Amino acid sequence: MIFFVVGFVLILGSALAIRFPDLASVLKEHDRPQWEKLGQPSGYGFADLGRSIGLLFWLLDAEYTNQPSTAVVEIVKKSQRRAVWVKYCFLLGAVAMFLGVATLAIP
Repeated sequence: MIFFVVGFVLILGSALAIRFPDLASVLKEHDRPQWEKLGQPSGYGFADLGRSIGLLFWLLDAEYTNQPSTAVVEIVKKSQRRAVWVKYCFLLGAVAMFLGVATLAIP
């Protein structure tokens, strides 16, 4: 049961950590077409009804490498660490929840 709770906390913490307000504002200023393509995110996690998830996947797919603006590339390098952290916490949380359910099924 403890694995399940730890996994749930990791997933919840990861979901709350999806915040990239600086990246969203820099994209809006320097690369407006890309910002609109991502769904016009505000970067504040679930405050923009999940549009920041597009920023997360954009960071993880490394689609920012062809950006002409150096300001975007600099802020992306800072945001990249958080995106990778969120990804691995989600994965670790899912594994922990699976282990928690699996240990409950064993008599």
